[in-house]
Amino acid sequence: MDAPDTNVSAWTRTAGVFRQGVRPLVIVLLVVAAVVAAHVALDLDAQAARLRSFVQNQGAVAPPVFIALTAVGIMLFVPAPIAIGIGSVAFGQLGGALYSIGGITAGAGLAFLLGRYVLRDLGTRLQGSRLPILRALASQRGPLPVIALRFAFPFAPGLDYAVGATGISLPHFLEGTLVGLIPRTFALSFFFDILTKSDWLASVASVPALLCVLLMPLIRVAGIVLLVRLLARYNARRAEGVIP
Repeated sequence: MDAPDTNVSAWTRTAGVFRQGVRPLVIVLLVVAAVVAAHVALDLDAQAARLRSFVQNQGAVAPPVFIALTAVGIMLFVPAPIAIGIGSVAFGQLGGALYSIGGITAGAGLAFLLGRYVLRDLGTRLQGSRLPILRALASQRGPLPVIALRFAFPFAPGLDYAVGATGISLPHFLEGTLVGLIPRTFALSFFFDILTKSDWLASVASVPALLCVLLMPLIRVAGIVLLVRLLARYNARRAEGVIP
């Protein structure tokens, strides 16, 4: 495994986060815009009620089917906020968040295994600019590197496949993915639930909704800071000869 160039600072290696940092926000804003347009053109409150009624009529089979479809969607690069939004409407804030986390984690785990054993070149092509970061993080044990990646690159296409091609273990990947998904998924589930209510316009301006929106960039900043610290630790250990 080639080591990252130590002449490049940790801040430089994470500069790509800022260049591509608007992508997750754009995805969320597009979904929100679609919901707003649906409110204007359709009776979205009634449509959401029909979806909830349909899901309830399916009984106990609905959650595992949703989790399975979400997992497949993640493997096919369907943006995670879409699944979270559907889950929030169909199962409520709590159920939607929990089932979305289950489906996203399952899909990420399967993509990780495919990236490790079948499609090693796919993740490399999709995440080429981040490979130095991934290789440096792979030398550090535990789930913390994966948590940092989830915070900093929440919906990055191909990231799961690329991490599978590194030395990060599957248990640490799943643990880090699960922990890294929790804050953002619960915030999005709460926000999407608000958007489908009849009084959504007033609810969006409420303090809880604004806090959910504010949480998104804060999570990203936390991921960036954590990545910088991990990469700085990697450089220090490599300079000491601890890491070849």
